[in-house]
Amino acid sequence: RRSRVARQLLVAMAAPGDEIIDGGEVRDITSSTSYGRELIVGSSGNGTLNIKDGAPLTNANEGTIGFQTGSNGKVTVDGPGSSWINGPGRELSIGWSGTGELTITNGGSVSNSNGFIGARANGSGTVTVSGAGSTWTNTSQLILGFGTSTGKLTIENGGTVTNSNGRIGLSANSTGTVTVTGTGSTLTDSGSLLLVGYEGNGTLNIAEGGLVTVGTETGGVYDGTLSIAYSAGSTGALNIGAGAGESATSAGTLKAGKVVFGEGDGSLVFNHTETGYVFGAALSGDGTIDVVAGTTSLTGDASQFTGSADISSGAGLTIGASTDFGGSIA
Repeated sequence: RRSRVARQLLVAMAAPGDEIIDGGEVRDITSSTSYGRELIVGSSGNGTLNIKDGAPLTNANEGTIGFQTGSNGKVTVDGPGSSWINGPGRELSIGWSGTGELTITNGGSVSNSNGFIGARANGSGTVTVSGAGSTWTNTSQLILGFGTSTGKLTIENGGTVTNSNGRIGLSANSTGTVTVTGTGSTLTDSGSLLLVGYEGNGTLNIAEGGLVTVGTETGGVYDGTLSIAYSAGSTGALNIGAGAGESATSAGTLKAGKVVFGEGDGSLVFNHTETGYVFGAALSGDGTIDVVAGTTSLTGDASQFTGSADISSGAGLTIGASTDFGGSIA
């Protein structure tokens, strides 16, 4: 297995024996298929891989979509039983230095260890997980924006993604965006810390009944931490419903022990259509709470929150009877 450093140094070539789909090739997998090394879709040019008709595809090493600068790779995993299984402990990168796109639909599944969406300088990755039964399992971290790259993840219509200790906007000058929307759509982070904007720019949108959980669940309560704008120079936004400046939409749900604002520019935006929305996570640190639309009740401990809450005309914010609010309200 090539190390990550070796891959960065040898980015211009693939190792002998790797399975490469490139040069405009469109490959359909319709029966059980196995590759003995790494699978690269779009190495220096364009490549397309369609996994369908209930077929399982396995590769012994890493998977990469959109490897070199200027490449374009697309992978679709569609339908019940259709799966892409990367080898044990092997990573999956979407948009290494090129452009990568992964679409999981209608009950398809993908599994790997670490997942990268936007994996290196100039890389651009997009992943969509759509439909009940559609799953992407990251047995370790999920990282959007490694190096000066861009990563976008959409979980919709009942799709599910699992990982541990996710990073959205990991590196400086990177951008990561995650949207979880629709009833049954779920992002499950089993680690203790989900970062939205570590050194880069991160956004997490939870809308239309989507659900994000962080940490370990005990009796319906999760103990994990969601951090917004962790480092100085970073930006992070957690949007419940729509983002600031957008039309309000129905809210989704965050289940986490606490939300912590870091040293960067962090915001928590409530821009939804509910009249009695309850936000139960504790709040701490110096950030901005923007109440754009809807009525929201904060029921977690906010005594360590030192930022400000701005409430737009027609919107409402209430503080629970047993909750101290350490910030200012405008």
